[in-house]
Order: sequence, then structure tokens, then C-alpha cells
Amino acid sequence: MSAPFEQPLGELLHWFFDVTTHPHSVGRGLAELRSSLAPGALDPWVKGGLSETAGERLEIYHHGYFARLTECLQDDYPALEFALGNREFGELCHAYIVECPSRQPNLNRFGAGLSGFLQHFERALASFFVELAQLEWALVQAVHATKSAPVSWEAMAHVGAQNLNDIRFIPSESLQLFEFRYPVNAFLQAFFDECSVAIPEPFETHVAVVRADLIVWRMDLTRTQARLLTRLMHREPLGAALRDLEASPAEVQSWFADWAKLGVFSGVEFSCSPST
Repeated sequence: MSAPFEQPLGELLHWFFDVTTHPHSVGRGLAELRSSLAPGALDPWVKGGLSETAGERLEIYHHGYFARLTECLQDDYPALEFALGNREFGELCHAYIVECPSRQPNLNRFGAGLSGFLQHFERALASFFVELAQLEWALVQAVHATKSAPVSWEAMAHVGAQNLNDIRFIPSESLQLFEFRYPVNAFLQAFFDECSVAIPEPFETHVAVVRADLIVWRMDLTRTQARLLTRLMHREPLGAALRDLEASPAEVQSWFADWAKLGVFSGVEFSCSPST
């Protein structure tokens, strides 16, 4: 029987990783990967303890790997877990961890691909769950977005004195806009409020997510508001963004006042020097 360290350390480390992250179990991992090392019992490679065998000690690492990554997904997607149920969500997490393993030491972005993964999950989950995941991940992104100082309402109030085609708004780094087939924002709010809630029927909604200081806001938008904000996010001049907009000047002014309070914009650009 070969002594444990006759194998190169790098090979042993890869073997340990492959066994403890095997999709099914340590036992199956050992059966599939034993051939990569010298033949023999497991004990030369992993020491047993007073109360655990070598295999049982490996199972602790195997369980911890999947449990920690599942915990990360639970933190980022609590409403999705509620909507799916613990068992279905657990199966989703396991499948995601296997197909999209963490490649970074920082787990902040580990769940970034879950909404995309849901679209191809073997259970063919409805688009409601995909959209709910997109909204929940938007909250995570807003938390970690680069902080930008919001433009003040006073600064925005002077915009009316300028040529509207010379003005462009700079969106906050945290601003995200969504068009959903389902009222997922209402579902998420009901979940946060611990209200009795069921999976809703399809109903088109528009939602903006933005962070102001340490608070992340979710705003339901009308189709007209969403159209205007989308144009401004794409840095269209204000005059072009307002063209053919079905809203009165008073309504638009009210929207901008609200958006300024929530930090939707971080600045205003003028194509030429503003008049004084």
C-alpha cells in the first residue's frame, strides 16, 4: 500500500475537492475518483477520528460545502424560497450549485445566475419565479452598486430654464428598470409584510430599483413613467425623452421631484454652458 504523501500534493488537493463537492455523495465520489490515486483503502489518505470513520469525516465537508452555498442563495432569494417551498427551492439550489459552482472567494455574486438558470431548470418553472428571482437579485445588486451622490431637486429645478435638447441626466449606478409579466413587486412586498399571499395571475408591471444612501427602494411605475426613465437611462436628451409622452408638465414635474428624493439621478449634463 502506498504511503499517503507519495502522491503529489496538488493531485491530493484536487482529489479532496472533487470528492467533497461531488453532486451526489462522498461515496459515489470515492467510487468514481479512486482510480486517480494509488489503489487501497481510504484511511491512508484521510484519518478517521474517535467517533467518525474517514468517510464520515469527508461527509462533513461535503455537507458543509452545499449547505454554505445554499445558505447564500437563501439570503439573496427569501421570497423565491417561500414561493417555491423549501423542498423545491432546495432542489433548485443543489442543481444550481452543481451546474454553476462558485469560482470566486467572495460569495457576494454567487447567486447572480440563478434567474437565468431557472429558465432552463428541468422542472420548467413558470416565468413568475424567474421574474421574482430577477427582482430579488436587483436588490442585491443595488446594495453592492457603487455609491453616487444624488442630484438635488434644486439643481433639477433649474433645468426648465435650459434648452431641453442640451440636457441629459446621469442615472444612479444602482438604478435598474424592469418590465414584468407578473406583479412580482406586489408579491415581494406582501412577503416582506408577512401577509397571506398566493402566486398571482399575469399582469404587466414596471418596476424601478434604486439605492439612496443605505436604503434600497422599489418603485412601481406606470408604462409612461417607465418609458421616460428608460429613455433617460439611455442618455437621450430631455427634449427627445419627453417627445410624444402622454403626460402633463405638472405630472412630469411631480415625477422628477419624487425621483430626486430617491436618488434616481446622480447628475445633469449640459451640451453647452447653462445660462445664468
